[in-house]
Amino acid sequence: MLHDRLHDPCRRGHDGIGNHNHFGDGSFTARVGSTSERLVVGDRGRYVNGVSLTGPNSLGTGSQVIGPIRVQGCILGAGEDHTYPHPDERGAVLKGAGLARDVSLRRGEVVAVQGDFGAALVQRQSSFHPRR
Repeated sequence: MLHDRLHDPCRRGHDGIGNHNHFGDGSFTARVGSTSERLVVGDRGRYVNGVSLTGPNSLGTGSQVIGPIRVQGCILGAGEDHTYPHPDERGAVLKGAGLARDVSLRRGEVVAVQGDFGAALVQRQSSFHPRR
């Protein structure tokens, strides 16, 4: 359930969830512990296969979280959506399974790991999606 305070994101500088996002397949949960914690999800993102957002997070436009990942205090840079032909211009991506705590990624970056996202190597998305 999305409450009114999560309705019109970023336009008024409030917490919010943008337009044209893909939540699921699989579960998706979002929780903030207090009114001082900010949760912002931009537009055209993809959050699938068991994503759990806990506490403050800022997931930019076009960002992706793929897999059973618990996301806490993360910043995922904004970019184009996952269908854009140039991967390094897409929003940032967390991919795999485990805990992502206090991870900051810029546009075109991806962390793919099973376990601790904080200790993982940051890569460019083009390393996963080479040009044809």
